[in-house]
Amino acid sequence: MFKAMIVACVIGSPDNCMEVSDTYGPYRRQEECLARVGKMQHDLKGIWKEYNMPFEIKQIGCLSVDGELT
Repeated sequence: MFKAMIVACVIGSPDNCMEVSDTYGPYRRQEECLARVGKMQHDLKGIWKEYNMPFEIKQIGCLSVDGELT
């Protein structure tokens, strides 16, 4: 099982970050999880652009049930 997650930081302030976790998962297959991460990334970029929030994505991936980022 895999859980989708994204870490995003304020541009110019790499220590000012947020973790965005998926509310639909977990997913049985890593491929499903990675597809969800792609959708989340697309949606977040649209929201940040709309509200003029200067964030950049630092890390994306899927956490396995044992806590390892893939």
